[in-house]
Amino acid sequence: MTPKKAMEHARQDIAELRASPTYDSCEKMHAAIRGYSHALLDCGLISAAQQKMLMAEADAELRGWELPPTPYGQQPR
Repeated sequence: MTPKKAMEHARQDIAELRASPTYDSCEKMHAAIRGYSHALLDCGLISAAQQKMLMAEADAELRGWELPPTPYGQQPR
């Protein structure tokens, strides 16, 4: 796999986070993306800066799934 293809694959996975049907599935996909990006870094297919950028994008998508705060900062049970 080329570095360009590796980045494209990771970005496709990140785009799929937006379409996750539930927060749980989004969390699982996020964890998979984290593992994949670390593997790409370990194999030398991407740089540390690229891995950091991918994780920032994935983290932003995961945060989009978080519930808004309730009054007084309490989370619903």
